[in-house]
Amino acid sequence: MSMKKWMLSLTVVTLLWGATSTIPTTEAASSTKPIEVLLNAKKIQFPDAKPFQDSNDYVMVPIRFVSEALGAKVGWEKTGGQLAVSIKNDAHAVNMTVGQNTATVDGQTKTYETKIILKQNRTFVPLRLVSEGLGQTVEWDKVSRWVWIGKKEIAALEDTGHQAVSIEPYKKAINTIPNLINNITGKPYDKVVLFKQSDLPIKLLHDIYSVEPYTSPKGVPYLRIRVKTNSTAGSIFF
Repeated sequence: MSMKKWMLSLTVVTLLWGATSTIPTTEAASSTKPIEVLLNAKKIQFPDAKPFQDSNDYVMVPIRFVSEALGAKVGWEKTGGQLAVSIKNDAHAVNMTVGQNTATVDGQTKTYETKIILKQNRTFVPLRLVSEGLGQTVEWDKVSRWVWIGKKEIAALEDTGHQAVSIEPYKKAINTIPNLINNITGKPYDKVVLFKQSDLPIKLLHDIYSVEPYTSPKGVPYLRIRVKTNSTAGSIFF
């Protein structure tokens, strides 16, 4: 199977247990890459309408899924041709109207840089409304295009139930690149750790927390690896 086919059918990444190598992270993320929203370092799943950046580069999120993930209730009411949306949890109450750039947060009027809109039958709001309206810490990582809500404490690989298993079933694939079957001392690997892309982000060995498919402008498939530093970390074979 070609590397390109592997990239297009990403299911499992194999982490060679015990390897050491330096992994470059110089590739910039594409502005067309989908936006991911993480709550306490776990991705929120959006079944249909996805987060996006509008024409003014403001990040817009579908408020229902974010609010419900935070334990808040969302209500809608159409009066006088306008759609009013309310969000309530134990500590906060937000009222807004589709088509306006203001919302009432705990009785105070807040003005936002862009309008609240209806798209694909979902109400999208500017990201700042999530932090102001629901009392959450929110951070926008424009490089990886991730929205971080709440804690950024990513779980370590060993704390997520992933265990090292025998390398034998995977030797045939790994042997296609001889350097992958042995570590830097020449000793053959005997263990691998398998995880899915949907398991990310997780801390892999040292400080790798994201492995994602990426195609260069020339059409060459790669894996983009996000790390906190350029320190040595586990070799990754896909």
